[in-house]
Formats: sequence, structure tokens, C-alpha cells
Amino acid sequence: MSLEAWTVWHGILGVIFIIAFAAVAEILWDATPQRIGRLRFLMGVSVASVVLHVAIGTYVYQFYREAIPTSPRSLILASTRPWLHTILMEYKEFVGGFVPILTIAALYAIFYYGKRELTEKRGVRMGILGILTAAFAFALIAFAMGALITKYAPLGGGLGGGLSGV
Repeated sequence: MSLEAWTVWHGILGVIFIIAFAAVAEILWDATPQRIGRLRFLMGVSVASVVLHVAIGTYVYQFYREAIPTSPRSLILASTRPWLHTILMEYKEFVGGFVPILTIAALYAIFYYGKRELTEKRGVRMGILGILTAAFAFALIAFAMGALITKYAPLGGGLGGGLSGV
């Protein structure tokens, strides 16, 4: 599969995570015993998508960081905007690592608590929703940073130059 195809799958899995988050958040907000099975399924989809997203992103990352003069990292560091790598990309790597950890923790909590506790104890549901909201926020921050970096130096090579005035 081409590098572009891998990056497309990386993006698709990120979108699936966002959609699954919305569905899980809605169920957690107003859980009934009949919806717990759907909650567990959607949370599984969320975890699978985020883990695959990170795995593919890690694979694609090697081409970004390649030690050749035409890699996006090398182009950014040699440009007038090295902060795109030294600040944004380094921070993106750090923040993005929390997303699968928090999502897996939420999945564990959903399976740990039974139907009765998940439907009767709003505090448990809101705690899980808080964990997922933090994961969602970290995912959005990482997405924004990745989009900004990719806009300036796409993986296909060359400087995109799409950041006039930044």
C-alpha cells in the first residue's frame, strides 16, 4: 500500500474515533439497561479505531522523520518555521500518546461496572465520560497540530507553503 493510502487510513480511523466518541458520550449521558450492550460495542469500536490510528500514524511517522534532506522534518527544520517541528510536532507526539491510554481506561471501566451500576450511578458514567472527554480533547489538539504541520510540509515532499502569515 502506498504512503498516501496509509495516511488516508490514518485519517479515516481518526474520524471513526470521533464519531464513536459522540455516540458513546450520548449513551453515557442517558444510559438505560437496554443500551449498555451498544455502549460496550461502540466503546470497543472506539478503542480499536484509536489503537489502529496510532499504529498507522507510528508507521507513517518514520517517513516524516527520515534522515534525508527532502523529508518533511528536514524541510521544516531548514525553513523559516522550525517551530513547526520543535514545538508542535514534539508536543503532538506527547499529547497523542494519551488518547489510546485514556480510551482503553474508559473501555475497562465500562466493562468493569455492570449494567446496574452503569445505569444507576450517574457519577460512574460521568467519570468515564470525563476520561473520554480528555481523550477527545487530546485527539483534537493532536489533529490540529498534525494538520498544520502537514499543510506546511506534506509527506509527499516539498514545502506546501500553505501557512502564509504564520
